[in-house]
Parts: sequence; C-alpha cells; structure tokens
Amino acid sequence: MYFTGYKSLNSDVSQADAFGLSYDDLIRALKNKIQTYFSQNEKITKPTRNKHEEKVIDNIEVIERSIGDTPCLLLKISSYRTKLFDVSIKRNDGNTEELSPNDEIGSDNFFVLVVPELVNLEANNSKYRWMFYLYEDPYKTSEEHQNAFKMVLKNVIKETVEHMRLPDVIDELRGTIIPNMSITLFSSSSTTPETEAKYTAHHVKTTVKAKKTYDFESVPSNSLDDTISGSDEAPWYKRLVKCPVGNKNYIITQERNEEISNIKETIERAFNEEINYTDGDRNKLFEEDFIIEKLTPIVYSYSSECHV
Repeated sequence: MYFTGYKSLNSDVSQADAFGLSYDDLIRALKNKIQTYFSQNEKITKPTRNKHEEKVIDNIEVIERSIGDTPCLLLKISSYRTKLFDVSIKRNDGNTEELSPNDEIGSDNFFVLVVPELVNLEANNSKYRWMFYLYEDPYKTSEEHQNAFKMVLKNVIKETVEHMRLPDVIDELRGTIIPNMSITLFSSSSTTPETEAKYTAHHVKTTVKAKKTYDFESVPSNSLDDTISGSDEAPWYKRLVKCPVGNKNYIITQERNEEISNIKETIERAFNEEINYTDGDRNKLFEEDFIIEKLTPIVYSYSSECHV
C-alpha cells in the first residue's frame, strides 16, 4: 500500500476571490467549491482509450479533519466505469450475468487528503497552495487512483499541480545515480493497399500501433538528457519516461505531431512512500480514522505548515 503526493502551484491570496488568509477560510472555500459543483452537475465523465467505455465520478464525500492544529479535507471519491459492452460476470455458482452498457463497475473508496499551505505570511505577497496525498489501497492500481484524482483536480478543484522543465529535473538530481529508469515509446505506422494485396479493392490502409519499453539501471543524472534523446532513432508520437529516485517519482511525457521538431513536454514530480499495514488491518483499510492515522506522519514529513 502506498501514498502518492502532489503539490499545487502557488496562488496569490490577493487574486483569489474565494479564498481568505486563514487555513479555515481555505478549507471552507474548497469544501464549498466541491459541494457546489455536485449540486449543479450530475457527474464527471471521461472517455477511455477505447472510446466507448467511460470513466465516471458521481460523488465526492467531503470529510473535515485536522492534522495537528491544521484543518484539512479527506475526500472520499466514487469512481466507476460504464458503457461496458460485451462484459460478463461469472459467479461462484457458475452462473454468468451479462452487464448492460448502463451498469457501472468501480468503488466508492478512492481517498485523497487535501492539506492547505500558506506561503510568505510575513511578506506582502502571501500565497497559498495545496498538498494532495493519495491514499492508494492494495485493491486498486496506482493508475486507477491517479486517474480518479486527476479527474477531480481538473474538473472540480481546478488547481494545477507543480510541473517542471527537464533542465530543472537534471539540476535537482545533479550528482545522483538514477537506480531504475524506463522509456516507453508509442508509435503508429500505416501501409498502403499495394502492400496488403490479399485484401479487397475497398481496402484503404492498414494502421499498426506499437509500444516499446526500454529499461535502464544506474543512470548518472548528467546522462539523463542524452539517454532520453537517444531513443529518437526509433519512430514515436508519444514518449513516457519514468524516473523513481528515493521517495520521488519524475514522470516525463513528450508528445509530437507530424512536425517532428514540435514536441509538447509535461513533467510531473510526485512523492511516493510505502504505507505499512498488517493482515489484521485489512478490515480497517477504508475507515477514516485508520487512513488519517497512516497519513499523519507522512503529512508531517512533506508539509511545511502542519505542526502539533
């Protein structure tokens, strides 16, 4: 079981119409924003890669808690998949039940702890930001947790998590040996009807999509740029680079269109740490008190604002 942490960009207090200067004001405004969204909107939907299936966020329960004397919000997110075609459930008794496209499969137990931070309180340019702690239980994938969180972040909370540039990553990792690193290339190619003569005259083209992953070990930080650009020899339209270093995980996403020189790059820095639990804890994994107990020492480690 793990947590993944994200930090939002700093926002000027003077420009934040809905937010005040205190932690209580920040928490009250964010809670109101979430509840207002779901009172005016039925749900959040997002198509998946296969186009037909949809991901749905249909509710967020907002739970007020505190870490030390800092107020925070524990968000309990309901996330489902729907528009499922040709999907069946086989019961233990051997009976099979076919799901309808309107059925939903998912969970009401995606948890995110949101902690406010106030920056430069002594100066005239006070700012606020949010720390987001994803509680990743062992029954779902990390991708499922992060997809649910990012749908809420984009559509409801509407904050931007901290992004970096590649030179910043190299500078931050200066003198570091990256123990493990992966580069995944996504490519697409087409063939003309002449090369596919076995098909009918109505055939227009064949498109082949492929994914290739390169794994590396013990990469010096000053070789990071060269290692990434070294994969340019292979064709790609999307390149995904993952560099876990200690409790940080750098995720570099690069996309390019037909103009090969035009590359859109996004770099996220997330914080990861394992949460220990025992077999006896399994019946408590989704209890609020248990989640707060497990996340509290992590919040103290990563948040500069929480104190006893």
